[in-house]
Amino acid sequence: MPWAGGRDRCSRGCRSPCSQPWRGCRSRGRLAGIRGVEEAPEDVSHTLPWASATAWLVAAYLTVQSWQFYSALAWLAPTYESHGWTAREAGLLMAAFTGAQLVSGLAAPTLLDRVPDPRVLIVLAGLLGGGGELGVWLAPDAAPWLWAALLGAGQGAAFALGLALLVRYAATPRDSARLTAMVFLVSYTIAALGPATMGVVEDVTGSFSLIWALLALVMVPQVALSLRLRPDRAPVGTRRD
Repeated sequence: MPWAGGRDRCSRGCRSPCSQPWRGCRSRGRLAGIRGVEEAPEDVSHTLPWASATAWLVAAYLTVQSWQFYSALAWLAPTYESHGWTAREAGLLMAAFTGAQLVSGLAAPTLLDRVPDPRVLIVLAGLLGGGGELGVWLAPDAAPWLWAALLGAGQGAAFALGLALLVRYAATPRDSARLTAMVFLVSYTIAALGPATMGVVEDVTGSFSLIWALLALVMVPQVALSLRLRPDRAPVGTRRD
């Protein structure tokens, strides 16, 4: 056939190192071939960053934040029922608590890209939540709806900002996954003990007041940890961890 010889000559002439099974070209890559630079081998490690100071800082922050959130979620309604509120009224108070979380949880990450230092928002979230805890402790009947709104706004923003840190403090998506796995393992394991521990406090004292005093006290290390979340901290993945 007239085109058979041409096809055969083309098949012989077009053979090159790149047409062999990934010989030559695969080891260099297009960018390396142009610039004459060898590609670094891909790091496929999935070990958790136990040696990273940044990872432990974020884990500590989300531990105290989650401890307060789950404890407040468990004991806000029973606290006001002990003050004579009906279950319906206490349920509506919890709705205000949850609604404030929803609003602040959506707003805080949006504002995060508009401030040069995330600590501004993280500390503010802590102060809002701490204000709600102090209100429930010291003057529970003075402004219960305000205390619930402050609690919800503070905790919702603090958690959402903590999730954003899991991306900001990671060099690559893989490192973000490693950081997230470690932080959630540590923080949720410890924070899961919060509601039960606060329940023991109520059983021993016979009062809900000390629960909120302790939660306000836990806010102190949360704010202290927030101040250490500098934007220039070394992300996970930039050094051996």
